[in-house]
Amino acid sequence: MTARLLDSETLAPAPGVAIKFGVILGPNTNVGGVCNTGSSCLTGADGTVAWTYQSGSQTGDDSIRAYLDRNGNGAADAGEPQTTAGMRWTAPAAANFYIALGDSYQSGEGAGADHYIDGTNTSTNRCHRSDVSYPFLLKGQSGLPNSMKSVACSGAKISNLSGGQNGERPQYDALSDATSLVTVGIGGNDVDFAETIKACALGPQFSGDLWRLNQTCHGRFEEKTTDLIKKLNTPDSRTRLTPLQAVYRTIKSKAKHARVVVVGYPHLFKPSGNLFGCSLIWRSDQKWIDAKIDQLDEVIRQNALSAGAEYAAGQDTFDEHELCGDGESYLNGIVGIGDVESFHPNVKGHQQFAKRILNDMRANSPTATLAIGPRQTRTQSVSVAVGQAFASFSTTWPGSDVEMTLVAPSGRTITRATNEGDIQHSNGPTDELYVVGTPEAGTWQVKVFGADVAPEGEEVRLTVAQRPPLNQAPVAVASAQANAAGTTVVYSAAGSYDPDGTIVNYEWDFSDGTTAAGPTVEHTYTNIGKVDLPSLIVTDNRGGLGFAAAPPVKVTYAFDGWRPPVANDRPTDTKAGDTVPLKWKLRDPLGRPVTDLKVITGYAFDTAGASFTVKFEDGQFVVLAKTPKQWANTTKTFTLKLNDDTTHTAVIRFK
Repeated sequence: MTARLLDSETLAPAPGVAIKFGVILGPNTNVGGVCNTGSSCLTGADGTVAWTYQSGSQTGDDSIRAYLDRNGNGAADAGEPQTTAGMRWTAPAAANFYIALGDSYQSGEGAGADHYIDGTNTSTNRCHRSDVSYPFLLKGQSGLPNSMKSVACSGAKISNLSGGQNGERPQYDALSDATSLVTVGIGGNDVDFAETIKACALGPQFSGDLWRLNQTCHGRFEEKTTDLIKKLNTPDSRTRLTPLQAVYRTIKSKAKHARVVVVGYPHLFKPSGNLFGCSLIWRSDQKWIDAKIDQLDEVIRQNALSAGAEYAAGQDTFDEHELCGDGESYLNGIVGIGDVESFHPNVKGHQQFAKRILNDMRANSPTATLAIGPRQTRTQSVSVAVGQAFASFSTTWPGSDVEMTLVAPSGRTITRATNEGDIQHSNGPTDELYVVGTPEAGTWQVKVFGADVAPEGEEVRLTVAQRPPLNQAPVAVASAQANAAGTTVVYSAAGSYDPDGTIVNYEWDFSDGTTAAGPTVEHTYTNIGKVDLPSLIVTDNRGGLGFAAAPPVKVTYAFDGWRPPVANDRPTDTKAGDTVPLKWKLRDPLGRPVTDLKVITGYAFDTAGASFTVKFEDGQFVVLAKTPKQWANTTKTFTLKLNDDTTHTAVIRFK
């Protein structure tokens, strides 16, 4: 309400005069308020002063009076300047709108271009928003809102939620007081998963990483991916919130009546992996990718729960329907040549997402639902387990104000006034949240006080969540000792360790399609000409995986040198025009003689002019090289190429 005081004779503004305000009739009678000029409510230079008050949850008509209290008795007496105004309070429209936020796993990229909504599959907008993505499937299901809008967009990172993308407004702008449900899936692009998986499938030779040709995918990307996941879980020094916590808190502040459901990422591959690869990704790298999804999902889960949000549809959402698994896949493998729809949920995948999210939402019931009357206190006991990283205590209510107080097992009391390093607190119009770091184990008392609630009382939902510390992945260390021929190798996992537990399993993956188990194993290679990238996978007592690459092995034939008359350690002298017999023997990795002429892929002198006859006789390979007389007084190099990618040379000096 704004009141203006004028001189009764001159009608000039009367500045610097204290005015009293109050609600004299209606549902908010005697409620307090504040003036724009301070607690004294002095009129400004133009004679005006504004008074603001906030209604509780009551509806109806208020009568507000402003007056000049000349005699100081706190009442508007006859003869004192005064005026009245009316204010009608109505119930806000019930929040009943569903907003979907996030990246390509939420937008529906991968469900087919024929399902993309107009305007989201153009040269300037590649959000790839699909009408068969899970948000569209959830709409109207089991009491969820019939009105829905998805602003999820392919490629979205956390920054795009507030900064916009592809010419579209920030995703946060879709939120309002009318929002009753928010699903959000974000973080995958912040750890560069899409580009990493693409590079794993294409290999270093096709992804611009040529200097790492002899490295596994986990060898190339482990450090980078681990660091990016860690950043998502690192609090800001000023706000004390991690990037993910800041997202979930922002959503709750912009949609204060909404249920916020945070969606995780599913495994891409079956737990055992595929021995001979899947979608061009080798077995150990399949397991590494899924291990990183596990780590990201657990970080997302912890941050969601510590921000008062729910968590749904994690890494096991597509169990038994992963790529190259036994059941129908809910994911695309490689589409085209590295198309963006690769490694994304297909139509069946989004159907499963919707089913799983709905089931998880049903299971995410509050710890307690309390009926709170005006100025009433209700107490709820909750148990906190030993060794938890945090415990979050969250309350929500329809409106007005409900105060929460915590009492720890030791008797420590935590209130809104508590400002200590192990406590995070936030308080909105319809919710309150405490997060206690390394909480005391035992029974906590949660006291809920109806500071300002409707006369008939209000329903308060209390949710308590707790999680143990994040598992630290075990550290794998691999070493190798080969025999003289380089074909049999003893591998050792000595030096591997787990920083917060014990290693319970050692697994070796060889790219010739075989595996072995144990801290020390022996392996004989027979895959001629192929570079093997042996990997060690260690598992800790909490299921975490660690990876290490042993030195690459390339299996070749045993070539025991040129047979006479050709020398191995010096040029061989002969007469130009003569036939030079180049002879050799080969053995395979098991020591068996090789007799097939197909192992020879090429042979030639460094100058054209000779003719050749190739045969296998007397247990050896023979190339008869008929040389021209014109080579007199020259030196030539003969090169032999085999199908194990090796070359062998002989130097011939012609007289």
